[in-house]
Amino acid sequence: MSIQMQLKRGTTAQNLNFVGAESELTVDTQTHELRIHDGVTIGGHKIPTETIVDDKIYLEKNKNITDCITEIPQDIKLELNNGTLTLKAGSKVYVPNGADVFDKVLMQNDITLGGYQNLQGMIFVTTSGTPYFTSLPQIYSGASGTLSSGNVWYDTTTNKIFRSSDGSSWDIQVGFPICIVTSSSGAIASVDQVFNGFGYIGSTVFLLPGVKGLIPNGLNADGSLKNIATEVTSVQTFTYTDNNNTGIYAGITSSGTIKLNGQRNYNEAENFIYNGAGLELVCEFAVYTNPSGKIANFTPKTTFHAVGYNDTEYMAHQAMPSDRHIDLTLGASGSTYTALADGYVYFYMSQPNPHDLQVYLSNETAKVKVRTYQNTNDLACWIPVSKGDTFRLEYTYNSGSYEFRFIYANGAA
Repeated sequence: MSIQMQLKRGTTAQNLNFVGAESELTVDTQTHELRIHDGVTIGGHKIPTETIVDDKIYLEKNKNITDCITEIPQDIKLELNNGTLTLKAGSKVYVPNGADVFDKVLMQNDITLGGYQNLQGMIFVTTSGTPYFTSLPQIYSGASGTLSSGNVWYDTTTNKIFRSSDGSSWDIQVGFPICIVTSSSGAIASVDQVFNGFGYIGSTVFLLPGVKGLIPNGLNADGSLKNIATEVTSVQTFTYTDNNNTGIYAGITSSGTIKLNGQRNYNEAENFIYNGAGLELVCEFAVYTNPSGKIANFTPKTTFHAVGYNDTEYMAHQAMPSDRHIDLTLGASGSTYTALADGYVYFYMSQPNPHDLQVYLSNETAKVKVRTYQNTNDLACWIPVSKGDTFRLEYTYNSGSYEFRFIYANGAA
């Protein structure tokens, strides 16, 4: 007879009330989980199993991710309804208020804001909760700002943000912008960018507490990626005034501060980031351009999202069509095209004459063939494709209009 080893075991309730000896293992007979005890903590410490997957556990176990933002605080909560923008109660605004001072203002009530004429601008909020819309050309930062009615200036010398109500003085103090919106015909038409975790004002980039990321730091002994975990614990700003039409990489250092460089080279084999001067221990959070002393384009890096084994709704949504597309040029019948990413090929034609459309989707071998006949005015075809798939259109029509485009899937790069 073979020798059997059994660990001390009990129900979930029994485990939760058991102190145990140092390094003692127990088994939960209801959940089949292990607990390791230290002789002090009631209930010990649960050892996660492979079937219990949340973002933090995934990040600890998965060593194949790097140079990514892993968490962004959701301080700004917005709602757009029928042209009215609402900043929801519970939202948090940071207000620069003197050297190294950034006041945290919690919104106690919902705040609403209508729109203006056809403008794109930023929303600012005062410490008392009064919102203001300011068009992008009217926003400045640095040692001086242009004084005019409605203009906003982040005085980086005194660390305060002001708005001029009448053009004669900087008389209203506001916090960091909360978002960029487009206004049209007296209503807010769209929210273009929300500044949760990081954003910009004039030529200044800001980082807010709670942003976390992973910094590439070489390889582990087994060849997997090695990282330095970083977190922003206090408000960080950086004002970059040099004109630069190329991408400026904004990164987070291991101490949670901002570091910028105009060159970036990630060495995949070594898992290190290099710039022109050498090694960079940073985690990229955005890329932007500064063509005229003011930031013109600010592109945040996508936050890493760990998918749980049972998160089927999220995974299914990644395959659905996104709002990103490119229009394709229709060649002669029989022309072949290549899918740039995972997504959908959409073809539509409208004409008064009978027409015929055949779509062959192939990647070495034929996978899908769609053939449609239509004797009235409209004909449409919509098929999913994978990145690298080739597809061929054969059609007959004499005249009329058409639409031919590639629509990216939500999860497509």
